[in-house]
Amino acid sequence: MSSSERAVASQTARGGVGVPGNGVGTCRPRIAAVVENAIQYQVPLFRQIERDGRLDLSVFYLTDRGREAIRFAGTRIAADPSLFEGYQWEILPNVSPLKNSWGFFDNFNPGLSHRLKKGNFDAVWFHGYNYAGLWLGFAACLAGGTPMLLRGESEYFFRRPPLRRAVQRFVLGPLFRRIDAFLYIGTHNRLFYETFGIGPERLFYVPYGVDNAWFQGVARERETWRQRIRWDLGLGEATTVFIYFSKHRHPKRPTDAVRAFCRLPAVLDATLLMLGDGHLRAEAEAAFLAEGKGHRVFFLGLKPYTELREYLAAADVLVFPSEENWGSAVNEALAAGLAVLCSDRVAGAIDMVRPGVNGFLFPSRDVDSLSRLMRSVCDNAEAREAMKRESLRVAETMSLQCMADGLVAAVNSVARVSAEPQGESASERRRPGRGPYLFGRAHRGRQGGN
Repeated sequence: MSSSERAVASQTARGGVGVPGNGVGTCRPRIAAVVENAIQYQVPLFRQIERDGRLDLSVFYLTDRGREAIRFAGTRIAADPSLFEGYQWEILPNVSPLKNSWGFFDNFNPGLSHRLKKGNFDAVWFHGYNYAGLWLGFAACLAGGTPMLLRGESEYFFRRPPLRRAVQRFVLGPLFRRIDAFLYIGTHNRLFYETFGIGPERLFYVPYGVDNAWFQGVARERETWRQRIRWDLGLGEATTVFIYFSKHRHPKRPTDAVRAFCRLPAVLDATLLMLGDGHLRAEAEAAFLAEGKGHRVFFLGLKPYTELREYLAAADVLVFPSEENWGSAVNEALAAGLAVLCSDRVAGAIDMVRPGVNGFLFPSRDVDSLSRLMRSVCDNAEAREAMKRESLRVAETMSLQCMADGLVAAVNSVARVSAEPQGESASERRRPGRGPYLFGRAHRGRQGGN
């Protein structure tokens, strides 16, 4: 199958508006999702929408990453065919001469405009705004009067130089006035949109999350995974197992995890599993050789994503010293029922980590503080187990169903299908005040905030 061919990976019957999976109904909103490429943090939601049945979803990918192995930040990422199963998708031809540059012109897809017009969609959901291909899509929706939804990871949690922030507001302000609904993933993402004057009527909670059920397995699978991994590594059931499973590069700070663990008393029945790879792996291994005094640290390398849940089942506590604008590894740890030790420079921590309840926050780059927290969870098995149970409850607030419900609410707020004649064109559905120009009249007469 060529990358431009239509791939229909599921023929499941899908239901009517507002009734998950009823398999009847003919007025479901038809929506398109325009995203960079298939990744494990988005595909489960696409599958959930397919199963749910309230929306008729078509996904358009701007690059073929995921179909072929690539290198990112010094790490080889293998292709994963399973990312293209269970939903409708199409990879659009990318004519950019700067493919895999990861910059603004990484993708440029002239065919997107035609596909959006031909599809006569009731709404188009864009993920991000950082690629030229996405802006072609924005222009197509504005020209055709198609409602737009936006989801992404933007935040003002991290400080930006004043000039950069001013340029960002100059560019994004006109676009945001044309967006019909914003799908915010968490607290800081919502605050970012609110600084542009976006009101609550255009804000819908569609959190980042993972497939909780997949991470937890069925029946006694999780217990089987836990026993097998621990047996393979020579670990007892009573051993406190810490785990780090992110790329070994600078924003993730893997060496901090190793150094903090090596400051624990070596006599403690504890182990650190280091999963992942990257240019800082050698530094982390050197730190262990220099500072470890009988400590047990396993450098296991990059594991296939399909095996990740098994290693998480074997662990008790996530160690996450990263600095980043969300923290998807925390989502995965919550789904697997781990206590969480997280840096205070992870923007998503405010939504995922409840200090003293399902884990703790520590000052970023403060190895001693992290080590003290590791000692604390080692010493108190009862509190650690309670934190693990609470993480499972937090994960349910970011479930696939929660995401699907938020998306459906957003689509139903902007898409008009049941009251319109069949076959009416997108241009005929254009709302009052919505012109085809980005720098035209403000959306619904609103002005973005300063």
